[in-house]
Amino acid sequence: MTAQRSLAAGVSLLANPNDEYRIGEALGIGVWTVHLAVLVVLGGMLFSAISKVRPGWMYLLWAWIGISIGVSLAVFGEPYLPSMHFGST
Repeated sequence: MTAQRSLAAGVSLLANPNDEYRIGEALGIGVWTVHLAVLVVLGGMLFSAISKVRPGWMYLLWAWIGISIGVSLAVFGEPYLPSMHFGST
């Protein structure tokens, strides 16, 4: 989740504002405040899990690469996925 939200923050910076951006703007606390809060909480959870499980660096590297590829495929592959329509139109 940390990798996915980091990618979303980057996308907000470059092109499309996302939910955290809009929430911060609507609350008047700054557009990056919610992004940072979410990333700090998720990063804390990640490092807490890492300290308990103690995986090796190779495991962490491949996990990060796998997550990055999966998120990229989902984001950039969306136009090629079949669309689902419910109800009568």
